[in-house]
Amino acid sequence: MSREMTPHVPRSFEHGCALRPVEALRAWLDAHTGHVLRMPCFLPKRDNSHAVIGELACRLDDSRMGVGIESRALSGASMWLEGYWRGTDVFVVIWFGGFIDDLDGTAVEIELLS
Repeated sequence: MSREMTPHVPRSFEHGCALRPVEALRAWLDAHTGHVLRMPCFLPKRDNSHAVIGELACRLDDSRMGVGIESRALSGASMWLEGYWRGTDVFVVIWFGGFIDDLDGTAVEIELLS
């Protein structure tokens, strides 16, 4: 069975929420489930179950991607990921947006809707 890949649709984002304090970040994410978000994410190990957004530990669900995050990332990598916050500390990844050299000054971004 052949599975066709859906092409990535370029999206526009705006600042959504600072990464700290973690309580404010979690509350903002929980209030924006269902929205496409762009997250600066750190993967301390090559393992989706131990991702970090700011100081918020979460698990990445990359089952919607053709090539998983673990295949793209190196241990200790920071990257932009697009997807949906599902609550219960799970981020559903739909797109890998590239690596980040420095997380300082980054924030969670939310898709601009036209």
